[in-house]
Amino acid sequence: LSAYIGIAIIVAGAILISVQKTKNHSWLNPVIFFALLASFFFAVRTVLVKIATDHISIWPILFWIGVGGGAVALVFLAIHHPHIRKKAKLGIKHTFLVGSFNAVGFFIFTGAIAIGPASIVAAITTGSEPIFTFLLAILLTRYYPASLHEEMTPGALTQKIAAMGLIVAGALLII
Repeated sequence: LSAYIGIAIIVAGAILISVQKTKNHSWLNPVIFFALLASFFFAVRTVLVKIATDHISIWPILFWIGVGGGAVALVFLAIHHPHIRKKAKLGIKHTFLVGSFNAVGFFIFTGAIAIGPASIVAAITTGSEPIFTFLLAILLTRYYPASLHEEMTPGALTQKIAAMGLIVAGALLII
């Protein structure tokens, strides 16, 4: 029961963090649909990785996930938008950096799943990621304001902190 309550609290936190205020009213940011869709695919990935790590070591898993990710990247490269071509050099640098962080994170994530329950690993990463994202966004916005477009008013910060609190609390209930 606590796991279901935790899931509901995480969803409430995700909705709260996506609400944006305008002069006339608050509205739900449509990005939440895409975030939930991505979350679904990550959940499927987590379950499949757990199933795979129960039968084979993580090295072949990481290899084949890399092959699959590379194939998808090649498809996107083959059909990419012309806009990307204009800023290809900068895009390649950013993409390489993002891919590097993703690879290291996924390697650690897969190792954690191999030695423990997938639901706990997923709950901990789900609960802690908003904190790290929030802190990094604040730092980048403070020192490189043009890099991110985060609203840093006291009200927006309070809303984000409250939403993160809900997400962390929900994740703790799942554990």
